[in-house]
Amino acid sequence: MARQQVGYAGQREIELKMAVWTPYVIREFSKNLEGIAARDSQGHSLKIEKYRKNRWRIETEGANPVTVSYRVYCHEISVQDNWVDRDFALLNGAATFLTLAESASRPHDVKLVLPEGWNTSITGMSS
Repeated sequence: MARQQVGYAGQREIELKMAVWTPYVIREFSKNLEGIAARDSQGHSLKIEKYRKNRWRIETEGANPVTVSYRVYCHEISVQDNWVDRDFALLNGAATFLTLAESASRPHDVKLVLPEGWNTSITGMSS
């Protein structure tokens, strides 16, 4: 399950998007998201609507931050998809994460919580 915090003070609505491509291939990663939900800092549900194949609109009611949670189907092993089983996981950022639809540059922090018995993670990200 992915959980992300997004939002800006005072905005009544925010838009999220998911990538639709990886190098050389157009994909529909959003088809692998299930149970998408948005909540304010008190845990109250916020209205979220998918209005395009890779875009969602959240009525924030002024909440900041907004926490968005969803499940990702992770049973396709390739460099463009996600795979998770009891012994190994391969996560592709494009197939996993949502981001704000606006184009402003901002940091994205990812925290991995490894299952018991797993003690190594490797990323292809550079800082």
